[in-house]
Amino acid sequence: MRYRPLVVPLVSAALLVAALGCGKANPVAPAGSTVTLSASPSQIGSSTGSSLITAVVRKGNGQPAAGVEVRFTTTLGTIDVLAKTDNGGVALATLKGDGRFGTAMVGAVVDGGATATQISILIGLSAKSLTLQANPPTVSQLTGGTVVLTALVRDQNGRPLGGILVNFSTTLGTLASGGIAITNTTDPKVPVGEATIALSISAADAASQATATVTAQAAAGDGSLLSATATILILTGAETVVLTVDKTTVSSSSGGTVNLTATVTNAGQPVGNAQVFFNANGGGTLNSGGAPQSTGANGKAMDVLTVPKNVSAGTQIILTARVGSTTSPQVVVTVTSP
Repeated sequence: MRYRPLVVPLVSAALLVAALGCGKANPVAPAGSTVTLSASPSQIGSSTGSSLITAVVRKGNGQPAAGVEVRFTTTLGTIDVLAKTDNGGVALATLKGDGRFGTAMVGAVVDGGATATQISILIGLSAKSLTLQANPPTVSQLTGGTVVLTALVRDQNGRPLGGILVNFSTTLGTLASGGIAITNTTDPKVPVGEATIALSISAADAASQATATVTAQAAAGDGSLLSATATILILTGAETVVLTVDKTTVSSSSGGTVNLTATVTNAGQPVGNAQVFFNANGGGTLNSGGAPQSTGANGKAMDVLTVPKNVSAGTQIILTARVGSTTSPQVVVTVTSP
């Protein structure tokens, strides 16, 4: 039996590789394509800041070039090196500060040879001023309290600057988060450029000093330290307690409510976090039930007196407010005839 030889057409290795690789190679930007870059924001902190870099690749006819690889470069900081354009011809990368100060020159190039004009981003150069506020600026020695510290960092043009590391310190009390905060860039509820932190001062802390000095520091663009301080006054008890009411008469036929406000001050300053005990003698009931009510940062505490109807006309209800051993002058509410 005779066998015929099997004849197989020969395909060149080059053609075979080309056929197998068809569809797997990354598209390249056609001749005449352009790349444009933008950054948001254009100024970032040296250690914690970041900027979103946007590259837009378009063909020579103005249409977006999709699926094209974009290689990003920077002279300072770190950046995502490689990204692909989406259907709109857009590729994104993130530039981050690495602790160094200077101007980052960011560029991009695409397969096919199109190169973007470099853009500059300031890293750590824009912090120029720092201010510090304490709210409230006083703490009662009786109770201690919590103070919110707010630092505001601005650039050389006076604009609030986000992404800046702020280091807080204090001579009294305990700072939250180890005393470290970063100025806001993204939270819509907080102004840009503000860093806030809570300072807790206990009654034991407050008993040891007359003031607390708090300091905020941030790095300036030239590498020096910006610094700001604020003083918190420790109030030794309540110097005065003043009680006011929104009305001094109530009808016996209908009864009614009376709103009470106690204002606590020391050396003319409001005392926050003070415990106020309201008292009513002669009739009616207090919403607090006699439990202490805390003053706010404005030194004010509230309560409500309820007088039932049919209380005898001419009845006088004596109201007072007390903080520690300090009691307010009496306020009289009189029940009147219909």
